Amino acid sequence: MKTKKLINFIFFFCMTGVLLISGCSSGGGGPSRNVAVTWNANKDVTVNTVGGGYLVYYSDQQGFDTSSANSVDVPYASGASTPTSTTLNLSTGKWYILVVAYGDSVTGSKIYSPASSEYEIQVGN
Repeated sequence: MKTKKLINFIFFFCMTGVLLISGCSSGGGGPSRNVAVTWNANKDVTVNTVGGGYLVYYSDQQGFDTSSANSVDVPYASGASTPTSTTLNLSTGKWYILVVAYGDSVTGSKIYSPASSEYEIQVGN
């Protein structure tokens, strides 16, 4: 039985500058900001069908371990592709963000791509 494999897109991410990050005030100049995070799409069918999507991991620690980091799931919902953006509400300070694509294998278990490069952003001051 053949299993579907995700395109090894870490190289795609690195070459195309995966994350576009922009910040906007959450209002009132408070201690946190909404930060829009956008990345280039993974074209693999397993990412862009039911059971597929992206995990956006973020931490205030450089070189963080995804198993203990905060994350936002951006699942496939409908249409031709999975959304390639999300908004994070982050407190003032330095943050590190990376993206992982996932999909279902033919056996029904999740398969994950290698993580994108880690990107550093400064929120607020």
